[in-house]
Amino acid sequence: MATPVIESVASGFRTHQPVPLRLQTGKVRVEIYGHLVPSEQGFIVAPLSGRQVLYVRAIVEERRGVGNNKHWKTIVDEFDARDFFVNDGSGEDARVNVQGAAYELNAERVSSSGLLHS
Repeated sequence: MATPVIESVASGFRTHQPVPLRLQTGKVRVEIYGHLVPSEQGFIVAPLSGRQVLYVRAIVEERRGVGNNKHWKTIVDEFDARDFFVNDGSGEDARVNVQGAAYELNAERVSSSGLLHS
């Protein structure tokens, strides 16, 4: 298996050669590939799945209205995230501070209930 590495990103352009974390210097924008390691803040227990995670957003919606006047009403919208490290196998871990970070994650539907969906 290949060693995970990061790719430097400067002004929106990627370099052609990946650079291991241990060789990265200064403040640069990067894409990081590797294994996630919790920081001293630990894991979060996801409220619906019960899994240990580092980021969770739980949205509970209720369908309201009748006929052509049906709409979804958000009842709960909770978010939590913990700082973590990314280990790319190079001997140096990158700390990711989640405060103010932008996230690009895949959503996972945990459950659905209601008439014919219980």
